[in-house]
Amino acid sequence: MKPVDYSGVVDANAALLGLPIAPEYRDGVMRYFGIAAGLAELVMAHPLGTEDEPAALFVPVTPEER
Repeated sequence: MKPVDYSGVVDANAALLGLPIAPEYRDGVMRYFGIAAGLAELVMAHPLGTEDEPAALFVPVTPEER
């Protein structure tokens, strides 16, 4: 898989938020953005059914209760 260059997206969002990114942190920000994008792809790839509605109240359950 070819690496994606997110620098334009990161720069645009930083400018929009007025968030300066120091040069010494830029590589780390880019690396984290790539990780977050990969995680978002995993979430978006999961199909949702009609029964998958957001809950008004989150109540955690153990695997045994499920």
